[in-house]
Amino acid sequence: MKRQCSKQFKRRGAIAPMMALLLIPMTAAVAFAINLSYLTGTKAELQNAADAAALAGAEQLMNGFVQYALPQQSNQSGLVSSSQSSATSSAQRFASYNAAGPVSSLVLNNSDVQFGFRDSLGNFSFPPPAGTYPNTVNVTMRMDSTANGPLALFFGNALGVTSSSMTATASATIYTASAVQTFSSGSGSGSSGVKSPLLPVGLDINYWNQFLRNGVSPDGTVHSGPNGAPQIQVYPYPGSAPGNFGLICIGPPATDCPTFQNWILNGPSASDLAYLTGNGLVPATPEAPQPWIGGPGMKSSLTVDFASSVGQPRLIPVFEPISTSPYQAAGAQGSSAFYNVVGFVGVTITEAQGEGFHTLIAVQPCAVLDPTAIFGSSSVTPATFSQNSGSSLVTTMAAPKLTQ
Repeated sequence: MKRQCSKQFKRRGAIAPMMALLLIPMTAAVAFAINLSYLTGTKAELQNAADAAALAGAEQLMNGFVQYALPQQSNQSGLVSSSQSSATSSAQRFASYNAAGPVSSLVLNNSDVQFGFRDSLGNFSFPPPAGTYPNTVNVTMRMDSTANGPLALFFGNALGVTSSSMTATASATIYTASAVQTFSSGSGSGSSGVKSPLLPVGLDINYWNQFLRNGVSPDGTVHSGPNGAPQIQVYPYPGSAPGNFGLICIGPPATDCPTFQNWILNGPSASDLAYLTGNGLVPATPEAPQPWIGGPGMKSSLTVDFASSVGQPRLIPVFEPISTSPYQAAGAQGSSAFYNVVGFVGVTITEAQGEGFHTLIAVQPCAVLDPTAIFGSSSVTPATFSQNSGSSLVTTMAAPKLTQ
């Protein structure tokens, strides 16, 4: 028995140094696994920051895109510079809202925000071709010696590697969307708090297209807006063609001023949007116009409500008139009057003043992103406009998308 115990004791003694030797690679393996997990997690956080920064930057390009394309626009280079500056600031601000590894507020270098152009086929150009507006933001987030510092690793001295530099890139593009298929009635003022910018007025699409070509209003004159670019004076129209701009119901038919006042100030409610979709009033296209009920004549009492909406991005229906010779904007009369709506355009009210025959309302094209609008997928394309291509301007926008 003594001899057996002695042998057993010797075997135990042999294992101890073996375990000591194995402890070194085991510790290294554990350290490597911890570092790998830390690196992977930090890289994911850096990528999230890059994505957020790119999307935030791209959103700032939308209104500049429309302003750049306005007829007789004389400050295109200034608009590009201003839009890129706003996009860079927005990207940096959203980057700072993010953390990665030990850095609680990430820094994005100015030089790591770049601008390019993506065409309808997805081809990317950097820098944008001459005569085109940049529609894409590229962002590079760094953890290196130039921004945020390299990532310090655990057990660095033991492994011989004390830190690691890393980058994450993202690209976001702005998109136009020309065909509203329906409106999400789960949103709208009065439900989730997400408001539709739809305004209860209709505009003759022929006058809209004329303005986009040459900046001329229905009265045959070029009127300058507060920003120096042309604006379209939509009300009143002198004599021969009344009704080219009029009140239009964006919910159940109504003729009372309080309803239109609420629509002007707040847009349609969720139930209003449900009415539009439930009654087949969308999609409305040139090939399949939809009859939207008109409102009463333009009321002077509503001018102050239009004035309170100056500068806000709004969406308005555009219609094809019933007849152009003689001019007849709406079909039928009275409470049965309707406009043949063929689509929607983005505008901002630039002027609203006066009363009676002296009422003046003017709008200007504006990039509008309606959170309640659902677009046909084929109509969603990168926002492209070139003065040299003759392409038409689309002012309704879809949300920016990550394209890298």
